Amino acid sequence: MGDRPTERREPELQERGEDLGDPARLRGITGGAHRRIVPTADNGWLSRAMSHDEDPPELRGYVPNDDRPLRHPATLRIMRVVIVLGVIGLVVPSLYATIALQARTAAALCDRATAAGTIDAEPVTRFELLGPAGPSWYCYARDFGGRELLIGSLGLIPG
Repeated sequence: MGDRPTERREPELQERGEDLGDPARLRGITGGAHRRIVPTADNGWLSRAMSHDEDPPELRGYVPNDDRPLRHPATLRIMRVVIVLGVIGLVVPSLYATIALQARTAAALCDRATAAGTIDAEPVTRFELLGPAGPSWYCYARDFGGRELLIGSLGLIPG
């Protein structure tokens, strides 16, 4: 390996026209990193700028209102069915998991509340919309004769 430095070739650069009024230039600072520079068209970095009124080549001749539906009606029906099934597939398992977790938590709390009392009874938990304290999980103690005694409300989300 030689000690000669390799020669690097920089792309040709051109000053932008708006940089002529640059305050750094007015203070006499020339050259350096303060200039905004862009590659010239000679090295192929610039592409032709498109005006806002001009359509891109892909859309030339496209007429948006040609009285045809964008998709076939059967395709739309299939898409709707797939979307509804997808939403149901996401919501139902989540709802089931939430209700099952609440039921297990309510049963565990009711077991502790029934065991803490002096009553020798079986704990029973139920979710009631029209209970004494409104919609809530309720804990009951069922004695040997089948009579249920309300121990308390466990709340809408037990825990």
